[in-house]
Amino acid sequence: IEVEAEKKVLSQNRAKNILREARFIINDLWDKTALPEKVDEEFTEEFSEPAPGTELVEKGIELTIERKYEEALECFDEAIELNPEIALFWYSKAMVFVKMGIYSEALKCCDKAIEINPEDLHSEIMKALILHKKDKSEEAVAYLDILLDKHPGNTDIYTVKCTILY
Repeated sequence: IEVEAEKKVLSQNRAKNILREARFIINDLWDKTALPEKVDEEFTEEFSEPAPGTELVEKGIELTIERKYEEALECFDEAIELNPEIALFWYSKAMVFVKMGIYSEALKCCDKAIEINPEDLHSEIMKALILHKKDKSEEAVAYLDILLDKHPGNTDIYTVKCTILY
């Protein structure tokens, strides 16, 4: 009986450690890794030179890191005006709204990024996190379940789902 009780305690402790790690990963996502350092070539490969608006987005990312959110939004708006069909531009703008706590606008930007690139997992995960921040956790979990159907076994999706649920 003692062995079974000990296994149960170890299992509970292991689950708590996993959740603690998941929360750390989510906080890290919000704090720094969600913004790319620069516009990656994979997002602009259809152009022989950097896509129109790329420099503005890179400047906007720098301004976001410096917490100059209004200026960053201006850069992203200009970039989107030049080239509205790059999902990363919309995703980057969404991140600024998240940093500002303006979740309804962030959600609109995520939806636009997903509309442009339905395989944009970063925007999809961010959408779930935004829904959670808007106190729509049930909707966020349902959305993550849809993502898990599309991307079975994706640990990032499981991590976000566990963080929301626990």
